[in-house]
Amino acid sequence: MTLEPYYEELGITIYLGDCRDVLPTLEASSFDACLCDPPYGLTANKKGGSGVASLNERSPAGRSRIGTGGGFMGNKWDAGVPGPETWAAVYRVLKPGAFLLAFGGTRTHHRLMCAIEDAGFEIRDMLMWLYGSGFPKSLDISKAIDKKAGAKREVTGPRVYGDGTDAAKLWDGYGTALKPAYEPIIVAMKPCEGTFAENALRHGIAGINIEAGRIGTAESTARPSGANGTYPAGRWPANVILNEESARLLDEQSGQSSEKPRLLHHRSAAGFVDTGGAFETRTHGDSGGASRFFYCAKASKSERGDGNNHPTVKPLKLIEYLARLILPPQGGKLLVPFSGSGSEMLGARNAGWTDVTGIELSAKYADIAIERLRQEVLPLEAETQQPEQMWLRFVAARRRWLI
Repeated sequence: MTLEPYYEELGITIYLGDCRDVLPTLEASSFDACLCDPPYGLTANKKGGSGVASLNERSPAGRSRIGTGGGFMGNKWDAGVPGPETWAAVYRVLKPGAFLLAFGGTRTHHRLMCAIEDAGFEIRDMLMWLYGSGFPKSLDISKAIDKKAGAKREVTGPRVYGDGTDAAKLWDGYGTALKPAYEPIIVAMKPCEGTFAENALRHGIAGINIEAGRIGTAESTARPSGANGTYPAGRWPANVILNEESARLLDEQSGQSSEKPRLLHHRSAAGFVDTGGAFETRTHGDSGGASRFFYCAKASKSERGDGNNHPTVKPLKLIEYLARLILPPQGGKLLVPFSGSGSEMLGARNAGWTDVTGIELSAKYADIAIERLRQEVLPLEAETQQPEQMWLRFVAARRRWLI
């Protein structure tokens, strides 16, 4: 059985439907990686739902019990975390050695990670995307106590209330949640066939693109490597990613540092060489705050585009960075289930992927994604160009990071 694509243009294909229905129609072992932002399952903490009951009947923490109510901002599609059957379908269409990057929620990523692992993937790591713009959603316990007692609270000054109960005053300052400041990104891999080297030669994919993910500096932080003494372009990528605001906050805490000249020991095939003290001295051009150790992704308000009301849009610079990490040296096919309003598809294309397949349940969000994709790729003089010329111009512009 084959499905007709909902959209197919300039290297992007979108299928409309449930991932569990669409994925079985795609060719097995045909994709080189998967990048996705699946539902987090951020349902209300209440018992009910249609799944298997938790072992603790009094606790709603057994989240498989929750499946009929609305999820984040009342959206039914977010009422549960995709289970092992979904990830098994993803597993089937990926090549051996293919990486899977999946965003998760702070309260539910453990369910997501277990489902991915139960489907056959190896859990390789977990990235932490830190941001400083989260809004605390916490219940004021003191106010709740007064409300329960029927007491009206009149604010007479900062943190000073009149006519409040004594119990409420005792619990002043207590809440139920911390300020959200990060989201986890699960890093998983379909097991290789043989060693990484054997898988690279057999399937054209293996590992992650370290060089494309390095954090640039004025000079490298590594000592010379190789016969020609070349320096890699920046620090080894970390499993922590900062946005601009979290980077600013971190630098405020760490302060600014400037590096002093240091000795660099030259290495021969036999090991370090004693040159009688005539070691080279140089700095790494590496002053700054602690955020310089991590990639900073800045989101733009204009990235959504007009009419995009999707509640979980991710920053394009963040997606581009992630997409580069899993891009094979000769390119390939990227799978984007739960493609939403198109951020993962657009960011992946900007990062150099030229064959991207998205799957989206909602026609409304798929249409928004199509509009964003078309607006991004069309140059000002598009009316005078053929589609092939437009695409070549796009690829040339968007792959500058390779230089």
